[in-house]
Amino acid sequence: MPVMITAQMECILYTTILRPKSASLLKRLNTLVLAKKREYWLTIYLVMFVLLHNCAMITKRDEETATQYGHKDRYANPASVHAQHTGVQAMLAHFHFINKGVIPFSLPHNEIGRAELQRAAELDDEQVDFVWRTSDLIRDRGILVDLMEHVRERDLVGHDLFWVSFLYDEDWKPRLND
Repeated sequence: MPVMITAQMECILYTTILRPKSASLLKRLNTLVLAKKREYWLTIYLVMFVLLHNCAMITKRDEETATQYGHKDRYANPASVHAQHTGVQAMLAHFHFINKGVIPFSLPHNEIGRAELQRAAELDDEQVDFVWRTSDLIRDRGILVDLMEHVRERDLVGHDLFWVSFLYDEDWKPRLND
């Protein structure tokens, strides 16, 4: 697709869908987070995952646009990227400090851990299996964990896993913003 048509489509999508819906989505997410109800944990986790991944993709696109047009800055719209990264860190703070978000990933994979996870987050068997499969990917020192560490060490904020990787930190702390 020609560059101008792509830019116009992005503008139309942003102004007609993303901008009007973002405030409503964030307000609803905030309501769930502040409710501190364990039955909301999985919903909050899944929404956070999607939003964090989306932030990485937007950052990547902004970086590519800056390169494409020869900007001297890392990003075509540095103020917007800075605001997004600040917002993402606020969301991560809520996830970790208010909801103790990482706990379901650290429970032991046995009957006691399963019962605790079901009770703690009010999950059914299928949801517990999903959380356990996710935690296996994070716990096992494999390719995925190595890739997340690589991405973070090199500050590749536009990589799919950069922001998502912070969901799994047991001792998460805010990072310096660019």
